[in-house]
Amino acid sequence: MMRWIACALLLVSANTLLAHPGHKHAKGERIVMINENFAEEQKTDGQGDWVFKYRSDLSTVPVEERFLLAAHGGFATDPATNITYFGLPGTGVIQISPDLTSMKVIGGDTGLFNPQGELWNYHNTCIVDHAGTKYLGLAGNNSGRVWVVGLDGKIHNTFTAPPEGNGQGATDLVQIPKSGNLKITYGYGDNFIYEASPFAGDLNQGVWNPGRFGGKGPREKTGVFNTPHGIALFPGGERIAIADRGYGRVQITNLEGVVETVWDLKRDDGKWPLPCDVNFSPDGTLAVVGNLDDANGKPANFLIVDTKTGKTLSSVTPATLGVPNSRHIHNTTFRYVDIGDGKTEVYVLCLFWNPGGYGVFQKVQPWHKPATT
Repeated sequence: MMRWIACALLLVSANTLLAHPGHKHAKGERIVMINENFAEEQKTDGQGDWVFKYRSDLSTVPVEERFLLAAHGGFATDPATNITYFGLPGTGVIQISPDLTSMKVIGGDTGLFNPQGELWNYHNTCIVDHAGTKYLGLAGNNSGRVWVVGLDGKIHNTFTAPPEGNGQGATDLVQIPKSGNLKITYGYGDNFIYEASPFAGDLNQGVWNPGRFGGKGPREKTGVFNTPHGIALFPGGERIAIADRGYGRVQITNLEGVVETVWDLKRDDGKWPLPCDVNFSPDGTLAVVGNLDDANGKPANFLIVDTKTGKTLSSVTPATLGVPNSRHIHNTTFRYVDIGDGKTEVYVLCLFWNPGGYGVFQKVQPWHKPATT
């Protein structure tokens, strides 16, 4: 056992040196992190069918600790490959394998890194499909930029300020399948959602489309926001879900921003939480919502929500499972791993913030796929 731990430490230490701005990592470089002798933790949290345990053996990121502690981003999974991507300040793009057992530091072009030294952040990530080729969208909340990059980290387009806004505070983005355009939330800016064409115009100069929706307003109204922090495509592709963090709700709108449904989220004490993001399960039946802690320092949780009803099915608090650096949950996403015999292991990935960190949570009982007729 001690020999395995020593080898694992050597692997992580050796690759720590590879994660720095502008470094282009070799294709196929993989950091294997799973321990076959791992004794699964016994602590669990959650309710009903949605009880989870922490998988510490899958929760290592092969970068310098200072970069992981600066984590302030979000995930995107390519449905064709089940590979998940996220951005990390000072590091660039990181790739997670389909079985969650390994990571690869991709890095990125020098244009993704601040030449003045301050760490530019990639606040959230989305998959961008252009003529069958996959790219990543990266929302830069403190750089005044939104990037479209290849899966190798090469920049293809850079957006600066939208013509109607100040260009600061982009927090999330999602591609709309029908149009191919991006919807971009400026949750740290003017609280509007803008639209852009990721591949129109010349290289390195994205094109903003006219029209926006949202803006700041009172909680009594819908269609306005108090920090629209996260955005995701609602199952079916005709609507979008927006995590309205300051008002403790998820607003579901059509593609023009007209509100159709509102999920008013609640904590155990009846107050609303601070939802940072919303993502949906591969089959579209569930949503996972990650929250910050509350004003009294109550540890953050993630919620499993029934997509059809908006009802919360389970609440999981990583801190109760002994997860380090889990005060705030900045982003969550589902990952399903097929294990055969009609069974699927259900995982929730979390990126933590202030301090940053990464955690993998596994549903205690595998999910049984419903029979098809």
